[in-house]
Amino acid sequence: MNGFKKNILKVGLLSVLTFLSYFLVISLYIHSTSLFLSTFGAARLPYAILASAGVILLFSILSAWLATKLNAARILFAGLALLAATYGSLPFLGGSPFLQILIYLAATIFLFGFLDASVINFSTSFLTPLQAKNNLPIINSFYSLGLIVGSFLVVHFQELHKNIGLGIIPAISLLAILLFALLINQIFRKNKPEEKNKKAAPDASLFRKSIRYVFKESELFKTLAFAVFLLSGIHELTTFKLQATFAQNFRGEELTNMLAMVYLIQSSITFFLNLFIANKLLFRFGVGNMILFMPILMAATLTAASALGFTPLVVVIFFFSLTINRYSYMPVAITQIYEVVPEKMKQSVYFLIQGGVNAFSKVFFAASLLVYSFDITLEKTLNTGILYFLLAVVIVVLYKMRESYLANLKTNLFRENQYLKHQSIELLAEKSNRDNGMVFLRRLLALPHETEQSRIKAMGSLGIIASYDSVSDLLPIIKGENVKETYAALDAIEKILQQKKINDYPLTKHTLLQAFKSILSEDRPLYIKQKVLEMLRFFNMEDVVTFLEEGLSSGDSQVQMNVLETIGGFQDRGVISYLQPYLDHENKQLATAAIAGLWKFEDMRPYLISRMAVILANTNKGMVSAGLYLISQTHATWEKKYVLKYAASKNLHRRLHALFTLTKVWGSRYISRLMIPLKEVMKGDNIDEQEFALSQYLKLDEATKYRIIHEIRQLPEETAIKFVEAFQNSRYIFTEELEELS
Repeated sequence: MNGFKKNILKVGLLSVLTFLSYFLVISLYIHSTSLFLSTFGAARLPYAILASAGVILLFSILSAWLATKLNAARILFAGLALLAATYGSLPFLGGSPFLQILIYLAATIFLFGFLDASVINFSTSFLTPLQAKNNLPIINSFYSLGLIVGSFLVVHFQELHKNIGLGIIPAISLLAILLFALLINQIFRKNKPEEKNKKAAPDASLFRKSIRYVFKESELFKTLAFAVFLLSGIHELTTFKLQATFAQNFRGEELTNMLAMVYLIQSSITFFLNLFIANKLLFRFGVGNMILFMPILMAATLTAASALGFTPLVVVIFFFSLTINRYSYMPVAITQIYEVVPEKMKQSVYFLIQGGVNAFSKVFFAASLLVYSFDITLEKTLNTGILYFLLAVVIVVLYKMRESYLANLKTNLFRENQYLKHQSIELLAEKSNRDNGMVFLRRLLALPHETEQSRIKAMGSLGIIASYDSVSDLLPIIKGENVKETYAALDAIEKILQQKKINDYPLTKHTLLQAFKSILSEDRPLYIKQKVLEMLRFFNMEDVVTFLEEGLSSGDSQVQMNVLETIGGFQDRGVISYLQPYLDHENKQLATAAIAGLWKFEDMRPYLISRMAVILANTNKGMVSAGLYLISQTHATWEKKYVLKYAASKNLHRRLHALFTLTKVWGSRYISRLMIPLKEVMKGDNIDEQEFALSQYLKLDEATKYRIIHEIRQLPEETAIKFVEAFQNSRYIFTEELEELS
C-alpha cells in the first residue's frame, strides 16, 4: 500500500474511532442524566458531578506528572478497560438504586472527560504536525457527527437498556471500541512519529517545574488557569440550570427526548461552525478577542433570559450561548495559547490546566450547588446571581489574559530561544494584529543580527496580516543582496496584493512599480524576475504595459517567456494583440507560452489546437519540454498518451518532467511513480536538475505537495536527508517543508 492510501486509511479509521466514541458517550450522557433527574430530581445531581470531577482531578494530576512518559495508546486502552469494567459491574451492585444510578451517571461524566483528553491524544500520536494540520479538522468533524447521531438515536438506546439491563450495553460497546483502537495501533504503530523520533529520557523534575511555571512564574498562565477555573464553573452552573429547568417541566421519556433534541441541535450547529466558520473567525478577529467574545455574549443572553423569565426555551438559548462557542472555536483558541509554553513543558502544563484546574473547578462548583440545589426557586435566583458575578469576573480576567498573551508574543520575538521566537512569529499572523503585533514584526526585520530563518518567518506573518503599511518595510529587502530574503519579501508582498486594494494606495503602488522596474532592469536571478512579472497581474494593465513591452523587446528569451506568461494571466481580450504574433515564433518555447495564454478564450481553441499538434509532433529535446509545459498549462487531458510515452523515457529529465505533468493534470495517483526519478535526482549532484524538480513541485496544488512530503517522510533516513538538503540549499523558500521534515 502506498503512503497516500495508507494515510487515507489512517485518517478514516481514526475518524471512525472518534465517531463511535462520541456516539456512545452522548447517548450514555443523555440517558444517565435523564434517568437520574427523573428518579431523584435535580437536587441530588451535584453528587454525581462531584464524584466524577474528583476522579477526573486525580486522572489529570497523574497525566500531568507522567506527561513525558505516557504512551497515548496505553492510556486510552487502560481507561477504556477500566470504564468497561465499571459499567459491567453495575447490574451486580446491590444496595439502593440511588448508588447504582449515581455510579452510572458519574462514570459517564468521567467517560466524557476521559475521551476529550485521550481520543484526540491517541489520534495525534499517529500524525506528524503537517498531517495533523490537514487531517484533525476531518477527525474533529466526526466528533460532532457522533454527537448528532447519538442524540438522535438516544431513545432507541434507552429501550436497549430497559430490555438488557443497566451498564451491559456501555460495557460491551467500550470493549468493542477498545478492540478497534487496538487494531488501529497494531496497523500503524510502526509509522508513529513518536516511534520514529525517540526522545531523550524525560526530566524527573519537569512536573515540579511545570507547576512552578503555571502558578508562580508565568503571569499569562496564572491568568489562564484562573480563567479556566471560572469558565468551567460557568459551564457547570449553566448545564445545571438547563437540567434543573427540564427536570421541573418534563419526566421520563419526554425528558430524555427533550435533552436529546437540545444536544442534537447544539451538535449540528457546532458541526457546521467547525467545518466552515471557526477558523475564519479566529483568523479575522484573533484568538484573544474570540475568547473574550463568549462571556460577553453569555452576559447579554443571561440579561435577556432574566427579563423574559427562565422558561425551558429561554434556558436552552442561554445554554447555546455557552456550548456553541465552547465547542467550536474555543478549543482551537485555547490551544493556540499553549504554543507559547517552553517546548518540554507544554504537555505537562496543558494537563495541569485543562485537566487539573478544570476538574478542581467542577469539584468546587458541584460542592457549591449542594448548598442550594434542593430548592428550585432558590436556584433560579441564586444561581443566576452567581452566574452574573462569574461572567463579570471572567470578562475582566480574559481581557487581562488577552493583553498578557500579546505581551508574551511580543517579548518572545526578541528572545534567544528560537522555538518560542518562531512560535510567536506565527501566532501573530492574524488580521487582528494589524495595529499591535505588526509593529513588532516590522521591528524584528530591522534588527541587523537577526537570523535569516526568523526574518523569513516574520515576512510570512506580515504577508498573512496583509497590511499595505508593511510594503514600505519589505521594499528595502527586495532590493537587497540576500536572494532568499528577496524571494520571501516578494512572496509576502504578493499576499498583500491579493487583497486587491492597491489602487487605494497610489503612492505605495507607484513605489512598488518602480522597485519592480528596477529589479527587471538589474542583473538578478531569472526566478526573481519571473516572480516580479507574475505579480504584475495584480495591477491594472495600463499601469504595467510599459514594463511588459520593454520585456518583450529585451531580446532575452527567458524574460520574454516570463512576460508572455504574465500577459496571459490578464483576462482582458486586449492581450490577444500581444500574444498572437508569437504563435508562429521560431522560438517554440515562446510559442507555447502564447498558446497557453490564449487558451482561456474558447473561440480561439480550434485555431490553437492545430499549432499545439505541430509542437507535440516534434520530438527534439527542447520541443518535448515545450510540449509537456503546454499540456500542463492547458490541462490537455486528451494528450495523456503523449505524456505517458515520456514518463517511460530513459532520459531522467524527460521522465521527471513527464511525471510531474501527469501528477499535476491527472492527479496524485502518479506520486508513487514520480518519487522514483525524484529520489534519483535528489541523490545526485546535479544542482540544476534539483532546482528544476523543486520548481515543478512549487507548481503543484497544496494537497499534492502535502502527499509528496508524506512520501518523503516514509523514506529511509539517508534518502530523506537528501531532500532536506535540497530544500535548504534551494534558491526557493521551503519553510513549511523544512519544519515538517526536520
